[in-house]
Amino acid sequence: MHKAIMRALEPYSFEFQLREAYGFIDGFEVNYYMEVYYTNNIHCQFSFYTTREKKLELLNNLRKLGLNKVEYKDNGYGIEYIIKSMSGLFNQKTTDTIMQINETIVDSLKEMHALGKDYSPLSGIEFDVDNGRIVKIPYLNFNIKLLNEEAEKMNESIKSANEEFKAAPNNYGKGFLGVLLATIIGLVMMAIFTFGLGIISAWAPIVATLLGSYFYKKFGGKPTWVMIVMIVVVNLVAMMGFMFVLYEFAAVAVAEEANYPWQSMTDAFKYCMNNIDEFKSLFARDMLITGLFCLIGFAVNIYGLIKSVKRVKNVN
Repeated sequence: MHKAIMRALEPYSFEFQLREAYGFIDGFEVNYYMEVYYTNNIHCQFSFYTTREKKLELLNNLRKLGLNKVEYKDNGYGIEYIIKSMSGLFNQKTTDTIMQINETIVDSLKEMHALGKDYSPLSGIEFDVDNGRIVKIPYLNFNIKLLNEEAEKMNESIKSANEEFKAAPNNYGKGFLGVLLATIIGLVMMAIFTFGLGIISAWAPIVATLLGSYFYKKFGGKPTWVMIVMIVVVNLVAMMGFMFVLYEFAAVAVAEEANYPWQSMTDAFKYCMNNIDEFKSLFARDMLITGLFCLIGFAVNIYGLIKSVKRVKNVN
């Protein structure tokens, strides 16, 4: 966990892990976690029970703080706030921001007599010795104490959703069209970087991989491991193929300059590879860079891709 968060939580009892923290602030259950996908946003969850109107009042109080790059929302279990950051370079200002937000939340919750850690944030029912347990809430990454019956109801919903997902058609054909569209967009970007700026950029395969996942699902494909394989293979073949075709055109120009009587683009390409060392080395270099950037694009998006195909089985 980042030191900026740990400094803000020093006065309280918290358990810290690599990117998560769980504990209590003035009688309210609190979670922190840091994203690892594209951003290093800090998420914080205050769990409590109160009316919808009072939650809206709390949200208004937080927005009046006028803090930049901070988002607040009601996620059903209390209030979540997100401190946004692309770089993850947090400092003392971040610590001060966390402390200011936490103070505002706690003061507001006490003023409105919200129910804290001894009550379910979903129903407001008080916990006794054995009627509740802490569960990891799917898709939120927060550990929140719920009534046993609330946790079991959540498990039933998860089971039902998984059965519906399993029964749904794969629609790999439709998904492939989405991946193809994303790849075309990536190729256009690659052409702009190559012809306009004279460079090979990693942004093209990164964007193509990200959009591939989005359009695959948007076109109706079922997000399974086949989606990941399809995105990787199609993007790799397309990007490498683009670079190969580009060098075939370049080979024609080089062969003509060398007065070689080429019969076809392939013939000109073979001539350049067999007789012009500089052409051969540049081709090998650019193909290697293109392949490497495709792998970088996949690596950058791998967390989100795997997360999108994994199904939640149940809560603890």
